[in-house]
Amino acid sequence: MTEVGGRSAVTLDRTAFYPTSGGQPHDTGVLGGAPVVDVVDAGDAVLHVLDGVPPAVGAAVAGRIDADRRRDHTQQHTGQHALSQAFERACSLRTVSFHLGAEYCTIDLDTPALGSDAVRRAERLANEVVLEDRPILVHFADASDLTRFGLRKVVERSGEIRIVEIEHFDRSACGGTHVQRTGQIGPIKVRRWERRGNETRVEFLCGWRTLRDHAERLDATRALAERLGARDADLVPILSRALDELDRLRDENAALRGRLLDAEAGKLVDAGTRLPGSPTARLVVAAFENRSPDELKRLASSAIEHGAAVALLGSTGERSHLVFAQQPGRSDDMNALLRQVVRLIGGRGGGSRDLAQGGSASPAPVSPALDEARRLLGGRD
Repeated sequence: MTEVGGRSAVTLDRTAFYPTSGGQPHDTGVLGGAPVVDVVDAGDAVLHVLDGVPPAVGAAVAGRIDADRRRDHTQQHTGQHALSQAFERACSLRTVSFHLGAEYCTIDLDTPALGSDAVRRAERLANEVVLEDRPILVHFADASDLTRFGLRKVVERSGEIRIVEIEHFDRSACGGTHVQRTGQIGPIKVRRWERRGNETRVEFLCGWRTLRDHAERLDATRALAERLGARDADLVPILSRALDELDRLRDENAALRGRLLDAEAGKLVDAGTRLPGSPTARLVVAAFENRSPDELKRLASSAIEHGAAVALLGSTGERSHLVFAQQPGRSDDMNALLRQVVRLIGGRGGGSRDLAQGGSASPAPVSPALDEARRLLGGRD
C-alpha cells in the first residue's frame, strides 16, 4: 500500500481496472467499498487510488467498475481505430496521436491541410465498418514477429505485444479497452478540425456521445426555427441575411454615435475655460457616469480636434477611468500628469505626452483627480 496525491493507493494480485495509458483515461468504480478515483500504471504495478478507507493488506476484495464510463471509453477507443484507418485508406493520412477526453476525442493527422470532402470520405468509410458489425479480435505476438500482422503504426517496443484487430480492416498494437464488435461503437461523427502547425487536429465523437450531441443540435435548431418561424433548411440563409443586416446597423450606429460624440465635444469646448498664457487655449474638464474608456478617448480626441488645448475627462461606473489629451506641440505632458493624479482613484495608467489614460477596478469618484489635474495645469474657471 502507498499514497498518490495524499490518497491511499493499493495494488492487487490481479485487476480489471484500466490505468491511464495510450491516450485513454483510467476506469473508476468501487474497490472493497471505497471509491476508485484514479488508476495509475506504475510500471511493475497498477495503483488503485481510493477516496476512502483502504482494505487491509492481504484482504480479499471485490471491485466494481463504472460500467457506463467503461462502455463510453470502449466506444471512443475502438471508434478511433476505425476512423484512423479510414483516414489512411480514404485519404492516405496517418494518425500521429490520439486523446480520449471527457467530452470529445481527438486525433492528430500528419497534414497541415484537411478539406471537408476528405473528412466526409473517411467518416463514411468508418461508419460503413460500424454497420458491417465486424468482430474485434485480439492477438498477442512477440515484437520481433509483427511484420506478418501489417500494423497500421510501427511499434518500437520489445517483448509481447497486444494487437487489436477490426477484422479485415485495421490492426493496431494497443493495450486499451475495446468493444467486441464494431456495431457496438455506434455512429462516428467528426465535429470539427483545425490546423496545428504541420498537423491537423480532428475532433470526433462515437456512440452515445454522438447521439447526445445530435440531440442537443436538434434542440437548438428546432428552437431557432420556431423563433424565426422558418423551416430548418431555411435557417442558414435567414441567419446569414440577419447577420449581414446586423453588421450594417452596427456600422450605421457607430457612424451616428461618432457624430453625436463630435457634437458633444463641440459643446464641451464651447463651455471650456481658459488656460493661462494664451487667450484662446481652452481647457475642457468633464466628469461622466458609465462612459467606456474607448468612448472617453474618442470624446477627448474630438475635443482636441474642435480646438481644445487640453481635455481632462473621467467617468465613474463599475470602474473608474481617466483620459487626458492635448494638442501636439504643447509643453505639458499628459502621461506625467495622469500618473500624478490617477492614484487618487486607486488606479494606474500611462500613455504618451499628448494622450494618456488610466483607471481603477473600483467605482471611485473621478472629480478629485480631475480637480487636481486642473490645479496642476494652472487652469481656472
